[in-house]
Amino acid sequence: KTLSLTLKTAGSQTLTASDITDGTKTANTSPALTVDPNVAAKFIVTGTTAMLSGATNLITITAFDVHGNMATTYAGDKSVTLSGATASPVPSAVAPTCTDKTAAAIGMGAPTTITFTGAAGTCSMRLYKVEVAAIKATQGTVATAAADDLDVTVRHGAVNHLKFQGDILAPQPANKFQAGVAFPLGALEAVDLYDNIANGANGSSA
Repeated sequence: KTLSLTLKTAGSQTLTASDITDGTKTANTSPALTVDPNVAAKFIVTGTTAMLSGATNLITITAFDVHGNMATTYAGDKSVTLSGATASPVPSAVAPTCTDKTAAAIGMGAPTTITFTGAAGTCSMRLYKVEVAAIKATQGTVATAAADDLDVTVRHGAVNHLKFQGDILAPQPANKFQAGVAFPLGALEAVDLYDNIANGANGSSA
């Protein structure tokens, strides 16, 4: 009888055939079979899960096939696009970056050339906005699913300066101020170097 079998786990495997209805028959085991991984189908992103705004975080992007094996043939320079983080508050509005193969900082959302060896590549990431960023990587049809992203909690740094919350509202009409007449300034807040509110709730002590 001819059988068809699909092996999904990469590595050295053996097959054993036996007759479960007749224990007197000797089982037969095959020689070792080498199972290669399939082509890359998804990325898993790993790295440190908490960081201060403006700090670096070395992340690893690993390619896996559809069966969960590391796609070891995924190698060389790849143009990868990272996503999941946003720029710091205004007025600094510093955009998140990750380094390419030459160590140049590339803005998140732009293609970044990363060298992969044995399915894995790395880049040094900088995030600037206080948030929980869900970092994903994409290269063509190879992408990161929600379950495989890197969730990074970005905390504010130490107090660096003060800023008003929102725009200063000028009286109307014609945005003219009058001597001796009060006008609203809005809340004055202590912020870190990248204009994140430094209230101690999500970062270093304010």
